[in-house]
Amino acid sequence: MNGGLRARAQQSPVPRNAPRMLLALALLTSLAALARAQVPNGTPDATLDLSTVAGVAAVNGAWRYSDTRIDEVEFKSVGADLKPSGPPNRTYDFTPHAGAATFDDSAWPVLDPASLSARRSTGKLCFNWYRLGFTVPERVGEFPTTGSTVVLELTVDD
Repeated sequence: MNGGLRARAQQSPVPRNAPRMLLALALLTSLAALARAQVPNGTPDATLDLSTVAGVAAVNGAWRYSDTRIDEVEFKSVGADLKPSGPPNRTYDFTPHAGAATFDDSAWPVLDPASLSARRSTGKLCFNWYRLGFTVPERVGEFPTTGSTVVLELTVDD
């Protein structure tokens, strides 16, 4: 990541408040740079805009969406061990718990990537999930991706 070739997601002409994700690819030139785990900088060798139909098709992906529900649940207060081992109480949790890569979102609606900036929540107190499974293609344009570094940039506006 830190070497002759560097990568970072480029600024795009998409408005700052439009949710977008850019996939930037660059050759990994140094194992020492990987160990330092620094964020790449410079101009990427190739980019894909995953807020476009063509970008999502290039990674064989699909954007999926779900609202999140907040529910009152039974729980336990903090105990002497500083864990939830004390007396019963009521608190809040959310569903679905969709953070794990293995979560099955196949029943969620698929979004048109061009519609990612559309408002879907109801306002006030609300949460929602956007998920995208993807496969890095063998090439992005003329750039071979084997051995490269992938950088994802995501912009979210509440």
